[in-house]
Amino acid sequence: MFKQFKTTAAAMLFLVSAANAQLTISSGAVFNIQTGALVTVQGDVLSNADITGAGKVVLKGSMNQNVNMNGFTIPNLEMDNAANATLTGNANIGSSILFTNGKILVGASNATIASDAITTGASSTRYFETNGIGEVRKTMDGVGSNANGFIFPVGNNNQYRPVSMAVTGATYGSSPYVGVRNVSLAAPTKPISIASYIETHWPVSKSAITSGNVVLTGSYVDPTDVVVGIKANLKGYYYNGTDWSSTSGNNNAVTNTVGNLITANNGILYGMNKYVLVDAKALLQGPYDASTGLMSEGLRTGTGGIKIPFNEPYRTAAYNDGFIHVNNSILESTTTGVLGSQASVNDNIVDWVYLELRNNTTGVGSVIQTRSGLLKRNGNIVDVDGISPITFNNVADAQYTIAVRHRNHLGLATDITVNRQSLTENKVASPVIDFRTFTDANLFGTSTAYATTTNSASAAILPSATVNLMWAGDADHNLKVKYFGSSSDLPTVLSDVTFAQGNPATPSYSYNSGFGYWKGDINLDGKVKYSGSSNDVVVILNTILSNPSNTASSYSYNSFFQQLP
Repeated sequence: MFKQFKTTAAAMLFLVSAANAQLTISSGAVFNIQTGALVTVQGDVLSNADITGAGKVVLKGSMNQNVNMNGFTIPNLEMDNAANATLTGNANIGSSILFTNGKILVGASNATIASDAITTGASSTRYFETNGIGEVRKTMDGVGSNANGFIFPVGNNNQYRPVSMAVTGATYGSSPYVGVRNVSLAAPTKPISIASYIETHWPVSKSAITSGNVVLTGSYVDPTDVVVGIKANLKGYYYNGTDWSSTSGNNNAVTNTVGNLITANNGILYGMNKYVLVDAKALLQGPYDASTGLMSEGLRTGTGGIKIPFNEPYRTAAYNDGFIHVNNSILESTTTGVLGSQASVNDNIVDWVYLELRNNTTGVGSVIQTRSGLLKRNGNIVDVDGISPITFNNVADAQYTIAVRHRNHLGLATDITVNRQSLTENKVASPVIDFRTFTDANLFGTSTAYATTTNSASAAILPSATVNLMWAGDADHNLKVKYFGSSSDLPTVLSDVTFAQGNPATPSYSYNSGFGYWKGDINLDGKVKYSGSSNDVVVILNTILSNPSNTASSYSYNSFFQQLP
């Protein structure tokens, strides 16, 4: 047995059989392994030339072996080392690779398998471990019989997750290939609030392949990879660098596979549930400042620090009157980083809001699903990461009515006939649903906004503003704003002020230190106040007087009612 086997430049060696600790092949050397011959290597492999012949190189060390082919070819390779081998340079497999024991760690290198080469023996403990940016690639020259139906024997983090390939009608250019690797993490570009997904994904690439179809199907490990939600809801998704799509997706909950058509040169194969995204914008009357066009951020700044709760409030007893989540059992939570100061003041968070996805076909106006989101100073409504649009899970592409609501403001909804929102699955939600600028015809119920009989309202265009504002003052959650008389909102403000003072026998109505998160804090300045400067009662009065049919002598009889489908 050799301790080291080395061929130098201009050397020519034909082997029938050999065994050695190390194999080094210099540039310009010819190293030919004849048919039936084996070169068993127990150490590292370093080559600067192609290995030729029909024989086989066997990796059979007792410790991890480094293999650096520098992009040259091994015609036949057998992996038979339980301690594994590591690629330290690109390697080409010309005819076959057999996995007998152990894994080949790809690292930052690529393992390219020729079009007519075959792979055998891969299993849960024997495969290419894609532990870096390197891929397992299959050459696609249109000649090899094993290109279509090829199985990429890849895995990561001690889990085998192979990918099968189906190719039809493809046209090939120069040096075409498909490349695959596996990562034991959820896809980094999945929607932040997706409900069901697998904790693994497959970055894929293709080169010089035009027309036709390349479909990849990945196998995940159940239950290791199903970390959230329901496996039956998974769909095969493909990310093309901009958008997610399940249009050509396939999934099988029995065989634990997800697949899709590969439409770009670089992308991600993944499994998650069907979804649509809502990119909405709205403004609250209470904290709105017409001079800046932004809402104030008193709940985030000032005495007492951040008062916005990290968990959305619409599931708690104080705020869930009329806010019952539908088809959404996952508590929305955010972080200090999201609620803290952002690079642009426009992106600072004002409060939580509540969105409804409503039917536009059968049972028009019925709520299909609800979500809580975060409202920025400029009106953008974002998911719990402070960036993404709102995700609605397990719903189909269709036309919907969208409603946005708040804990002490009246809600808004898109009109159910003229402003139906066509939502489709993609990474960047489209179209933008901008309640700030919709005309009356596009908002549900605005045709009766100033009716003298019901005094209903769904949007306000204040004299000092040119934008729609959600009416402020529904402190008691009875879906209307009223200043005086039965069902007035003032008692809620007074109750909060009294409670903030410790329920004294004689409370101070102008109490100005009730810092916290209150229903009665109508202007969202982070404190509740019944009288005196900057009190919350006057905001309710201003809402009532914003209706031209209401006057100071009649406001006790006139209310604004929330209008939703």
